[in-house]
Amino acid sequence: MRTVDDIADQLLLEIEIISNLLKQSPYTWSEIEGVHNILKNKNKTHYPKIKRKLFMDYRMIADHQINIQNLNEHLDNSYTFAALLETPINQEK
Repeated sequence: MRTVDDIADQLLLEIEIISNLLKQSPYTWSEIEGVHNILKNKNKTHYPKIKRKLFMDYRMIADHQINIQNLNEHLDNSYTFAALLETPINQEK
């Protein structure tokens, strides 16, 4: 069984890949940067907000029709990890 820390680490890897891929675009992705900071600092109280933050920038990526090879795969993976991360945190309350 994966722990919250394992899921957060996997999500951090995906976010770092996405950030590197998005450097090719002319836009700033502040929500993705915010998620990166939350995960890097292991700020677990903000983990439930991650999925919503990612959704906001991912929607902008779709709106701007950013087409970078392998980006969609990493977006999907990160959103899945964010959903998994959201569940155990909510159950701990």
